[in-house]
Amino acid sequence: MNNKIKIIGQKFKSKMCNEFTVLEKIPNKKGVKYLIEFDEINGIKHQTTTEKKHILSGGIKNPYFPLKLGVASIGNINTKEHVKEFNKWRAMIDRCYDINNNHYNTYGGKGIKVYDRWLCFEFFYEDLKQLKGYDEEKMKNGELYLDKDIIGDRKMYSPENCILTSNEENLKEMNKRTKQRWFKATRIIDGYEEICNNQSEFARKINDSNVSNCLRGVQKTCRGWKFEYINEEEINYEN
Repeated sequence: MNNKIKIIGQKFKSKMCNEFTVLEKIPNKKGVKYLIEFDEINGIKHQTTTEKKHILSGGIKNPYFPLKLGVASIGNINTKEHVKEFNKWRAMIDRCYDINNNHYNTYGGKGIKVYDRWLCFEFFYEDLKQLKGYDEEKMKNGELYLDKDIIGDRKMYSPENCILTSNEENLKEMNKRTKQRWFKATRIIDGYEEICNNQSEFARKINDSNVSNCLRGVQKTCRGWKFEYINEEEINYEN
């Protein structure tokens, strides 16, 4: 009965993504297939070939449809052939858009986003090799870290903001940046305040390593102290 249904030029709805239109019939040695085109999404009208039974059942997936967390897609690429790169992409997406991710509070929760083009793994992979610091061998060995803070604005993962660096260099830069940033520590019991720009030093002073967690908003207080970043202009050097 399905063979009598005319489908050329007709639009159908996929169960997994957006609608598509059947463009033409394509003869094939293994049976007839049809060329279909999905409605445009994120600037792309994806085309593929499939069998009539899949068209009628709606069992066709658009690789550019944002199924991951409602914002990201894989694209027309085999992730199993690029495991290291895919893991970096997935971790980036998760910490920016998955509220259940352990790092969400310091990334997505702080308004950090991913450049639209990089919401698709296929395009992220294409751009990765053009980033400063890219090395194919180091990438395969898992020695490269995607960093948006060293040259970027720290608010978005994008080709302009990111470089690839070793984890050691990334931590060194982060520690340097953190040390130079001024913060105010307030003792809750009596309101006593101290101004400091060295988190490690203050953490040793109160014997608690969670100063950075307080400043990043992960926890509210530690050892009876609360913390907040301040601008250097707010410092009263006369006291």
